Amino acid sequence: MKKSWLFLLAAWCLAIGMAVFLAGCAEKSVEENFPEWREVTKEYPIEPTAELAFLGIDFGTYESEDGTVVFDEVLIHLKNTSSHSISKRDAYWVEYLYNDKWYIVYSQSFQEGYAAIYSAHEEKDLSFLVPAGLFDTPGMYRLYYLDTGYCDIEILFNANEAATDLNLEKESKS
Repeated sequence: MKKSWLFLLAAWCLAIGMAVFLAGCAEKSVEENFPEWREVTKEYPIEPTAELAFLGIDFGTYESEDGTVVFDEVLIHLKNTSSHSISKRDAYWVEYLYNDKWYIVYSQSFQEGYAAIYSAHEEKDLSFLVPAGLFDTPGMYRLYYLDTGYCDIEILFNANEAATDLNLEKESKS
């Protein structure tokens, strides 16, 4: 009888210890991967004559003096399909799709009243700076250029991890 109580006590302690260990090893929640996390509660206005197309991301574009990566650069192509100029405020944010809901994960706005003007039928490549590592979590993103429109960005893998894996592979072959 005494042995069974000792066995139950040992099993209970082991179970508690495993629960504490697993809780400590649990991955951080997805929202902890981003500088912001606000649910998008509405669709924002778009300019029907502006077309936005994703061109790519330049990782580690801007670095501080000590060599630490500060910003990545999202590259977007804008095409004004109208026969008149359009004027847009210079603000944007990045959204991430999680459990069928969009969340703002980074936003940037500049001086109130500042506007970019795009002539009739103008096409222009634009760049938007975001914190380095913003796109480390694979999934569906979209950049919203204020009052202009949305541009979808699909991230299939963590670019930093892929680059590290490629470097390790190259080192092992040499």
